[in-house]
Amino acid sequence: MGSMDYKTFQNRRARIFKSLNMRWIHDGMRHTFASYRLKQTGDLTTVTMELGHYGSTGTLWDHYHEHVSAEDTARFWSILPPAPAENVVPMTVAAA
Repeated sequence: MGSMDYKTFQNRRARIFKSLNMRWIHDGMRHTFASYRLKQTGDLTTVTMELGHYGSTGTLWDHYHEHVSAEDTARFWSILPPAPAENVVPMTVAAA
């Protein structure tokens, strides 16, 4: 497919979501990660830093604290991709 500029990407994404009768939520994946990661770890400082909100834990706490249940969190983090296809090369850690 090659590379494309961001505006082209946005337009294609909009057409795909419209054809599926779905709505794209800006930063939805980031917000989902924040909610489930905070519930998983309970570590406000670490999750704040992972999201790039250095020195400001208030925003994370105000917007993501207690938005998901422990059960949903366990289900979210147990989502795994299907077994790799034969043409997928597994990534490994290089020897030091």
